Amino acid sequence: MDAYVTSITSVEVIEDASVELPNIKAHALAKSGHLAVGAFESQGVKTFAVVHHDQPKGLRIHLVGEEFDQWIVGCGDPESVLMSLKRDSTGSYQ
Repeated sequence: MDAYVTSITSVEVIEDASVELPNIKAHALAKSGHLAVGAFESQGVKTFAVVHHDQPKGLRIHLVGEEFDQWIVGCGDPESVLMSLKRDSTGSYQ
C-alpha cells in the first residue's frame, strides 16, 4: 500500500483507532477485540485500516486521488509519526 505524499490532504492523531472504523466492511479481517485489517466502506468513503486493539492510538490520513479516501493506522506514538511525516513532506497538508 502506498500513496504519493502530495495526495495527503491532512493527518490527524486519533485516540482510539478501532472506534474510528466504518461500520460497513468490505474485504477486511476483523476479529472483535483484537485486530482489524483491510478495506472498509461507509457512506461513499473508502478506508484502508490496520489497527491492533491492544494499541489504540493511531493516525487518520486523508487522501485525494488515491484508491482509498483515508487510511486509519494504529501506532504506539502517532505524534512522533505525524511530526516525521510533516518533516519529510512538502508541507502541503496540516
